[in-house]
Amino acid sequence: NLSVRKSVESLGGPVWRLVGEPQPSSDRQLLAAACDDGCLRLFNIEETNSGGRPGAHYKRSFGNVGARILSVAWNCSGEWLVSGSSDGCIHLWDPESGQQLQRITVGAGGVRKPGAELCVWSVLALADGTVVSGDATGRVQFWDSAMGTLLNGFHEHKVLYFKYHTSSVIFQGDILSLAATPKGNDVFASGVDHQVVLFQRVGQDAGEKEGAAVVDGGAHWVMAGKKRPHSHDVRALTMAAAPGAPAGACVLLSGGNDAQLNAYIATNFLHEHPVCVSKWPQRPAVQLVQPNMLLAQQPLWVDLWKLGKASEGTGEGSDVEMAEPPSHAARVRVSDGKHLTCSALAPSGAYLALAGVGGTRVYELDLESSLEGGAEAAVRRLAIKGGMPGARALAFTADSTCLLLATFDGCIHIYHMAKQQKIKVLSEHLEAVPGVAEAGEPSDGAQRAHVAMMAVSRDGMWLAAARSAMGRAGGPGQVHLYHLEAQRLHATLALPLEGSTQERLPRVTSLAFSPASDILVVTTATNQLHVFDVEAKELTPWSREHGRKLPARMLHMPGHLSGPTFSWHTHTAHAIGTEFL
Repeated sequence: NLSVRKSVESLGGPVWRLVGEPQPSSDRQLLAAACDDGCLRLFNIEETNSGGRPGAHYKRSFGNVGARILSVAWNCSGEWLVSGSSDGCIHLWDPESGQQLQRITVGAGGVRKPGAELCVWSVLALADGTVVSGDATGRVQFWDSAMGTLLNGFHEHKVLYFKYHTSSVIFQGDILSLAATPKGNDVFASGVDHQVVLFQRVGQDAGEKEGAAVVDGGAHWVMAGKKRPHSHDVRALTMAAAPGAPAGACVLLSGGNDAQLNAYIATNFLHEHPVCVSKWPQRPAVQLVQPNMLLAQQPLWVDLWKLGKASEGTGEGSDVEMAEPPSHAARVRVSDGKHLTCSALAPSGAYLALAGVGGTRVYELDLESSLEGGAEAAVRRLAIKGGMPGARALAFTADSTCLLLATFDGCIHIYHMAKQQKIKVLSEHLEAVPGVAEAGEPSDGAQRAHVAMMAVSRDGMWLAAARSAMGRAGGPGQVHLYHLEAQRLHATLALPLEGSTQERLPRVTSLAFSPASDILVVTTATNQLHVFDVEAKELTPWSREHGRKLPARMLHMPGHLSGPTFSWHTHTAHAIGTEFL
C-alpha cells in the first residue's frame, strides 16, 4: 500500500542521490547517500529476518570534501565508490576503510556565468574501471580510475538562449544523468538540451573482449549518435533487463520534465525509434456491463453512461450513424477526498462498489427509472454491517448477489448484497504462499501475497484470482481458482516458468473466462498467453502445443497483453495491449 516502512535521518541535510551496492548479501545491503553537507554516508539496509532491527541504520561517513556531493555510484564489484561534487571534483572511496583513493579535478571549461559552481551532476563506474562524469559545462568525460587521467572528453550537449535586441548565446547544457550497458561498451548521457547521446568504445578488442579491462589496447571513445525524444530536460536514465531476452540484452529508459517515459532497445538505439511508455500503467478504468451500461472510473468519482444505439442498416466498415446518442446516467463521488483504487458495477446494474485504501462503499442504483425518464439515476448508499475494508480489486458475481473484495491483507472477502453483511473470507490461497499466515499477515522476511486482480465466470461458478507476489522455481503458482458455490479452493494453476533460465514465475497482467466458463485465459507481462481447462486444472492441448510457439511479433511488441476478450460466435480469443501509447 506504499506506506512508509522505516524513516532514518540522513545526518547531512538534503540527499542528492541514493545508490545501493551492486552485490549485496542475502540479509543486508549497503546504501550510499550523497549529502548536501559535503559528506558521503553509508547505511545498512537490513531485512526483518536478519536478527537486527528492520530498516536502514547508519554505518559510516566519509571525509568532508568541502562542497555539496551531488552524485555517487558503485563500481561493478562494490569494491569502491565514486562521487561527484559541486566544486568540480570527483572522489574515489574505499567503502571498508572510508579512505579516499583518488581525487580528480574535472576542470572549468565551457561557457558559464562568472562565479557559477561546476557541478558534477552524474558519475558512473564501468566494468573495466573507467569512470564517466557529466557536469554543468555539458561535458561527458571518461577517466582512468587508477591514474586519475582523462581518456576522452566530449561537448555534445548545448543549449541556445535568446536575448532581446542582442544576438543569441550558446551555453553548454548541464549533463543530468548517465547510464551504461552491463559490459560497459555503450554509455548514454542526457541533460537540459532534451537529447540522449550515445558514446561507444571502439578500437582494438573493444568489441571482442567486452567487460575486460583495456590497458594500452588502442581502444577509445567516440560519439556514435544522438536522439531528441523529449521536449524538455531529460533528468533520468536507467538500464533494465529486457523481459525474455538473452543474457546481456537490456532496455534503456529515459524520463524528463515533459512527463514522458521512453524505452529503447540499447543495442538498436541508433536504428529504432523509442517507445513511449504509459505514464501510469494500470488496469483499464472502464467497465462494460451488459447490455448497454458503461462505467468510467476517475480519481475521485465514477461516471455511469448509457450507450447509444446505431441506426439500422449500418453496414460493416461504414461510418456509424447514431439513432440514439449516449447519455450520462449518474456520477458518484467519494466524500473523503481519497483516490479510488478500483470500482465495479454489478452485471444487473443494481449495485456500484467503490474502493480505496481507507474502505469500500456500496451503492444501490435505480438505473431503469433514469434511462426511461432521462434524469440521473437515484443512488443510495448501503449500510454494510461492520463496514468494509479497503480493496485492491473488486468483482461482482454473475447474478449480482455477492461482492468480492481482494483486501490488503491478501484475503478475499465475500459480502451478500441483500443481507448487507459479510458471509465468507477466502484465504486458502495464502496457505500456498511460504511465510504467509492464514490471516494474511506475513512472517519475518516473507512477501505479502496480495491479490492483484480477479475474474468471475459468466455462469457464476468460478473465481480466478492472481496474486502480485513474484515467485521462482519450486514456489507457488500465481493464479488461484475458487469454486464459488462450494466456497473452496479448486486449484492453484501452475504457470510455465519464464526468463532466460526458465526459473521465474511470470507477472500476470489479465484474466478472462470463456463464454462457456470452461476456459480461463491468463496473459503475462512477457506477452505470453496461457489457456487453462478449468475442470481439468491444467493447460489445454492447444496451449501445450502452441504456448511456446507464439509469433515473435506478439512476444516482442511494446507493452504487455492486458485485455483478453472472447467472440461469442466463434469462441476465439483476442488480446489487447494497452501499457504503451
